[in-house]
This record gives sequence, C-alpha cells and structure tokens, in this order.
Amino acid sequence: MFCFVPVLDLHFRSGYPLRMSKLVNSRSRTGFTLLELLVVVAIITLLVSLLFPALSGANRKAKAVQSQSNLRQWGVAAQTYSNENKEGLPWFGVGDWSELSYNFGRIPVTGQSWTQRECERKFWANALPPYLDQKPYGDYLTDSLADPSLLPLPPSDSIYIDPAAGIPDNLDDYVVDNWPQGQPRAFFCYVPNASLDNTFQSTYLAEESPGYDIATDPNFVMKRTQIQKPGVTVLMLEKRTRPDELRADDVFSNVDLRQHLANWRHFSARHDDGGHVLRGDGSVQYYLNDTITTDSTGIKDGGADYNRPEIVWDPLGAALQ
Repeated sequence: MFCFVPVLDLHFRSGYPLRMSKLVNSRSRTGFTLLELLVVVAIITLLVSLLFPALSGANRKAKAVQSQSNLRQWGVAAQTYSNENKEGLPWFGVGDWSELSYNFGRIPVTGQSWTQRECERKFWANALPPYLDQKPYGDYLTDSLADPSLLPLPPSDSIYIDPAAGIPDNLDDYVVDNWPQGQPRAFFCYVPNASLDNTFQSTYLAEESPGYDIATDPNFVMKRTQIQKPGVTVLMLEKRTRPDELRADDVFSNVDLRQHLANWRHFSARHDDGGHVLRGDGSVQYYLNDTITTDSTGIKDGGADYNRPEIVWDPLGAALQ
C-alpha cells in the first residue's frame, strides 16, 4: 500500500514564504547607491550654478526699481512744493557739509532779512519729506541722538535710502557740527543737483548785487519754470555712498562723498555700473557712470561743459543759450 504525499501541494504552499522573501529583498534595495547620490548632488549643484546668476540679477533689478520709485516720489514732492510756493524750488542750502546745522535752521541768523525758521522750513531735506508723509530730516537727526537706529541707513526700507547703497566705512566722519543737542550723523542717498542754479546765482551777483551773500538766503531760489529743458535737466540724483562703487583708477573715485548736494563727480555706480537721475519733468532716467561723468569733449574732468543734448546740469548755462 502506498501512502500518497501531496508534494506538489507543498511546493505551491511553500511559494508563499518565497514570495515574501522576494518582497523583503526588493524593499531593501529601494535606497540610493553612492553613485546615484553623487549624480543627484551633481545635478543640484549644476541647477544652483545656473539659477544663482538669474536670482542675483533679479535681486539687483528689484533694488533698481525700488530706487527709481523713491526718486519719482521725491519728484512728486518737489512738484507739489513748487505748486504751493509760486513755482519756487526748495532751498538747496549752503553747499559745504560743515554748514548743515545752518541749513537745518539750528544756528541763529543775525543781521539778515531772513530768519532761522525760514532756513529750517525751506531747506530741501526738511521741506520735501512732509509731502511724502515723512518727518523733516532734521527731526530724524535729533531723534537719532537718543536712538542711533532711528537714522535711516541701508538696508532700511525708507524713502531716504537706495536699497543698493552701502554704508561708508568712515560713517563716523558724517557728523553734523554745531547741532544744539549734540553731534548727529547725516546720510544721503538722494540729493539735489548742485549745479542746477549755478548760472542763476552767478548772473544775479554779476548784474544785481555783487556783494550779496546769495548762498545763505533761503528765499533766493530758482523757479521750476526757469528750467528750459525739464525733460533732460537733472533735478536730483543718486549719490555714491562708498568709494568702491567706482574703479580705483577713476578720476572721481576719491572725491569727498559727504554731500547733501552733488553733481556728476559724485554720481552713483552701484546699479550695474551706473545710476539714476530725477529730471525736471518728474521722469527718472538711468545712465552709465562713465557716460554721465564725461564732458562734452569726451574727457572726464577735462574742464569742458558737462551740459549736453541728452543731459543738462545747469539749465541756464552758456551751452544752452
């Protein structure tokens, strides 16, 4: 008598654990090999290297757009001020940095026909900010004595600050002397064109009153309507804030940047080797630094006129007569 053993059945039954074994083994092989990891890292590195210039360029563009917006707002403020003051521009003040306290109305005025209050109210850095819902800049200086963080400096989000600007290494030299409450520091990214009223003032001195101290009078200002070509005339500009914005061999690289007024010598180079100007008609234009700092003969600081058809610094200058 034979005893039948269902071998085949056992074989098929034994297939269940075999299949589980294969499943476990397949799961254990789902991890990356070293080679696969190296390939992934190489791909990520390549993508980052490709994306970084684009991201960096987008960041520079965003800063440039913000700076242009700031300049346009200064233009709105200047136009509104002019509309409310018989077309007069705000007073640009005495040009020397050491005279800032006088410009801000912090020094008593004696023996003149104008008052300390007129200096304070009409100086451009005090006169224009209220039209932009900002305190007069002189108030920021006083407030910063108690809390230095209140002075607008890069990278703060402020109408006073170009987001691409850098803080100078010698910021402690930007002290405003003779301030009654102490010695605050002042810092400007956007300033009026220092050459705008050159001929306007010199003509008056030559023809009307040679001995008149014209620079100190806050009531002696140029009218916006006297700008003959507002579409190309510089009203305000981005000022360099650090010497290293320019190449070390540039003829203007070592000029003093402590300025509340400026012209081509102090023009920005932080936006792709150039900067922006606010023109008399309220528009904003970009210029390469090398273009704007070259005179009409193609030379930097060569002594020729810087007024050209595409850009005007002195709207009443001889080149435009």
